[in-house]
Amino acid sequence: MKLRDRAQRRSARLLVSFWRPRRESDYHEGRIVDVSATGCFIATKSPFPPPTSVVLRLVLGDERLDIRGEVVRTVGDVDSFRSGQGSGMAVRFQHPGSDRVRQLTEHRKSRADEHSNRSRDR
Repeated sequence: MKLRDRAQRRSARLLVSFWRPRRESDYHEGRIVDVSATGCFIATKSPFPPPTSVVLRLVLGDERLDIRGEVVRTVGDVDSFRSGQGSGMAVRFQHPGSDRVRQLTEHRKSRADEHSNRSRDR
């Protein structure tokens, strides 16, 4: 079963910090570019290989969300990132039905709706 097969995905552009559990001081940064209720894709110059466990930290408004997941696919590397070809990793959420994941997907849905309404009003 592929991560993409089951869940409706939404475009996103959210900054994210991520690290391996119990290694918060060794964090990396990226941008969530695609998100669903079951996982996300993070564009980053430092993707972890599958099946690395990760903690994702996002800030939505005044709230900080930490979401646990597992890397299921990696694309490219730091050289790909620098050359503009892109690199990143697909992460499956450990607890897809959790309140934190729901907050993330609802945030993306409301942002997409706002964008759609602005485009219609023009």
